Amino acid sequence: MEEKFATRLKLFMESINVPSGQFADMCDIPRPSFSQLLTGRNQKVSDVLIRKIHLAYPELSVSWLMFGEGPMLTSQLRKEENNDKGSGKSPDESSNPKDSPIEGINSSGYSNVNALTHPQNSSNNNIYQQLEENKKILELQLQIEKMQKNPRRVAQITVYYDDSTFETFIPSK
Repeated sequence: MEEKFATRLKLFMESINVPSGQFADMCDIPRPSFSQLLTGRNQKVSDVLIRKIHLAYPELSVSWLMFGEGPMLTSQLRKEENNDKGSGKSPDESSNPKDSPIEGINSSGYSNVNALTHPQNSSNNNIYQQLEENKKILELQLQIEKMQKNPRRVAQITVYYDDSTFETFIPSK
């Protein structure tokens, strides 16, 4: 999974045209650790790392990054859902950036990362905070809808101890 994770992460960085050092800085991840992750020397993908990436780039779909499921960007997921509801527009037909409910994102996905991650001045901070709150609410609603469609269950839990032993727990049905 980690190799595919690194491949998908590289693909996202290429799509937004951000070098790995700048990406690591934006996500508040130490550059050496990030480099090791991308090259495969570090095989651990922690929830802290995923959270930092998601906080820096909230439009990046965590499901796509982790498992390769769905579109790369959550804005693409919303467009697909809107198209499925009979809006009549395909994702390619909408080329006006104003069609996007989130400022800084055009119809092709991420066009202006800085518009989303760095407000320009204090007068925009209030609007920026409202956008961030609305985005978080929409993302949570999408996650809830997805979980309701495909409920997941725990198959097993493995606990590793510092004395090199482990236990596996399998829930009863």
